[in-house]
Amino acid sequence: ERSKEAVLKLANWMIATHEGAKSFLAQVLSAKNKELPKLIASLKGQMVSPYVYPFTRGTGNFMVALIDAFQLSGDVYYLNYLEKVIKNSLHPQDDISMRNLHDIENTWSYVVLMQSLAKYLSLKEELNQLDKAYAYARQSFMHYAQWMLENESPYLSRTDILEFPNDTWVAQEIRKVSIWVSAAKYSEAQAQVFKGKAKEML
Repeated sequence: ERSKEAVLKLANWMIATHEGAKSFLAQVLSAKNKELPKLIASLKGQMVSPYVYPFTRGTGNFMVALIDAFQLSGDVYYLNYLEKVIKNSLHPQDDISMRNLHDIENTWSYVVLMQSLAKYLSLKEELNQLDKAYAYARQSFMHYAQWMLENESPYLSRTDILEFPNDTWVAQEIRKVSIWVSAAKYSEAQAQVFKGKAKEML
């Protein structure tokens, strides 16, 4: 019970951290920190992300915290919130080139989010909830998994663009393997291709 309470407190803390306090001053500060930079970038003609949540491990870890909270409590509030986070993080028709994923040092952690998305899909399948939210997440997952299939290679094969080319990068390769194994479940036509890529990376 104490462990369960700790997980729920952490999930609630993460929600509060992302939502911010509800007071007027807190909302003004939130607008200054989140919306003002977007407005300035837009006025400068720069690309502005349409998403609330970044495509990073932070969002991925947030998603796992919500999954854990739902599984422990059964409270659909956490599941609904999780689906809001997913919808505000990626889309099945994203122009992935805009994510700049070739900048490995700054974007590698997207694989953590992808693993979290696979965990969500498995959860929905266990619940037999193959609804619109599930379809949205599955199509988004496959869109990025396909990009990974065509573009990802071992990080240590590109040491010239890594600031710290050490063995910790291997852990991220295992994440890619996990993602491709999951993707194989959702693509009958390319199942063997995804499994082959996973085996090669492993």
